[in-house]
Amino acid sequence: MASILTMTAGREQLLPYLNLLNKTADIRHPNRLLGSVYIEVMEGASLRMTASNGSHSLRVATVVEMEGAGSPAPFCVDADLLYRLFSGIPSGATVQLHLEGDEAGRVSGVQLGWSGNKAKYRIAAISGDQFPALAYPEEVFVRAIEPAAFAQMLRTVGFAMMKDPNREAFHGSLVQFAQGGDRVVATNMHLLAMSQRGLGLSDEAQIQSIVPYNAVGEIVAVGEMAKEGSGRVTMDQDHLLFRVERQGDTVDFVTSVVNKPFPEFQHLFPAGEANRLLLSRDDLYDAVKRLKILYSVDHPAITFEAQGDQLSIHAVSAQNDEGQEVLSLLESAPEVRISFNGDYIAQIVERIDEATVELRFASVTGPTLIRGADNEDRQFILQPLEI
Repeated sequence: MASILTMTAGREQLLPYLNLLNKTADIRHPNRLLGSVYIEVMEGASLRMTASNGSHSLRVATVVEMEGAGSPAPFCVDADLLYRLFSGIPSGATVQLHLEGDEAGRVSGVQLGWSGNKAKYRIAAISGDQFPALAYPEEVFVRAIEPAAFAQMLRTVGFAMMKDPNREAFHGSLVQFAQGGDRVVATNMHLLAMSQRGLGLSDEAQIQSIVPYNAVGEIVAVGEMAKEGSGRVTMDQDHLLFRVERQGDTVDFVTSVVNKPFPEFQHLFPAGEANRLLLSRDDLYDAVKRLKILYSVDHPAITFEAQGDQLSIHAVSAQNDEGQEVLSLLESAPEVRISFNGDYIAQIVERIDEATVELRFASVTGPTLIRGADNEDRQFILQPLEI
């Protein structure tokens, strides 16, 4: 078998990309191509790698050293195997990938080795002729965006997404863009999380789509990887493209979107006069963490009882073990008794950066707004439990 081309790159250059590609590929799919990385050798010593699971795709373009006169045809290798082999290579090593194939440029295997070691591994390759093409959106809407900030917004709301894939409108995150800013929202019908920049609650979106559950996590991973890079979002009614450019490389994440109406949520935010509890974020978080020793998934309720400048939080286990935390309120509150899911309270407070947490509610049975004090960019709505 002839050597067609040799590519050389640092382990740290390719490993983060192979990690993302492996997450995108569906290694359990009966179609072997959907568990593969599709590899193309482009002009200008550019290596382009693509993975797809049928609903969303990731494409990476990076420059590597190339030696040889061959022009290999696009080919596929097992995504998980390639990533795991790279993961086992020592940090700082220079990796060589020797493409083997015939005189027509059809690649049959990739021989992998690295500096400072005589080990060699060979990964079988298959033709990439039938690999699914990427469905890039038309440029109906294009917005420059800071990748890490966009990722942080989605990470903030991601825990509130419904996990049931049969409820498509809830099994994902609403992404909204307007002239002055952007907003992401997720809900599981008991809890709603919203993160926005440059928008008020009443500002209407210029364009919006629901990004599917599985795609949200991958957008977060791409954005967090590119902390020093630039990014943009391109959307049409069927697809969203999240493009990141970093250190001369380009990463494209393309996903289909859910064409279902997202439930109206603005009316859930308390308006006008409302009861308010104001207390230390750290005190509340630590108290709920301790009470979690008692409450469980089957019995998640914790009860808040406020009076004057004091808040008692009470939990009972399934075996009737009890715990009570007493916290100081930062302003006097009316006498009130209200219960919540303790896990949701902990997850919300964990996502609040401010030193003070504010809870606002019109009644003990209606939606409760939870946020860092006076922070309108990151807000959460939680439905109380019946007492």
